[in-house]
Amino acid sequence: MKFLIISISDCNCHKGPSFNKIAEITNESLIEYCGLHGYDYLIHNSNPDSSRQISWGRTFLLREKLKDYDWVYLTDSDLMIMNHTIKLEYLISDKYDLVASASNKDIDRINTGSILWKNSPFSHKLIDLMYADGEFANKGYWEQSTLIKLIKQHPELLNNIKIENLRMFNSHWHYWFGVENLQSGDFCVHLAGSDNDFRVETLQALKEYIIKPIPNIQEKVKIWDK
Repeated sequence: MKFLIISISDCNCHKGPSFNKIAEITNESLIEYCGLHGYDYLIHNSNPDSSRQISWGRTFLLREKLKDYDWVYLTDSDLMIMNHTIKLEYLISDKYDLVASASNKDIDRINTGSILWKNSPFSHKLIDLMYADGEFANKGYWEQSTLIKLIKQHPELLNNIKIENLRMFNSHWHYWFGVENLQSGDFCVHLAGSDNDFRVETLQALKEYIIKPIPNIQEKVKIWDK
């Protein structure tokens, strides 16, 4: 299967360094992860759609690139992959076209900072519907608010959307989330709702705990049980 990971940041800031500074930390893990598993990645450090808030930039790129891949994984720049042994193949589901996560699987709390899109007619239609709805182009939680709005207006969409708990592939790092915060072995950590000074400091510290596979273990360990 062919996978693409899209991440986007810009020079704006939120109480501290720019999001590009945060992306310098998280992209290091993302690029290494893609190289390990043969995934493509697309990293932007500016908004490809100046008419909307930058969070929409990933959806803009998704609309262009999804046709060339089996699945596309969209991530926020403040999300860092913490367990390189977990493949994207383990996170998708052939029964669904969109795999999202939400706190307590609550539709109102879907978080699009980590979300998987399948190349399918359903996904392409949903992306077009999201872009056609301009209510949250530059307010609210942007494309996240739009997706939630559409699901609530059209509950039948949930027949094609799988909602996971956050820790499946969107573990957080904030006292608000309790048991949904990062634990050892989780796929990633997402520092949503924090200021950028805290994000930089915390991500730098967490880099030490990234789990990586042992390379060529059978070649390096020659002793077998006889």
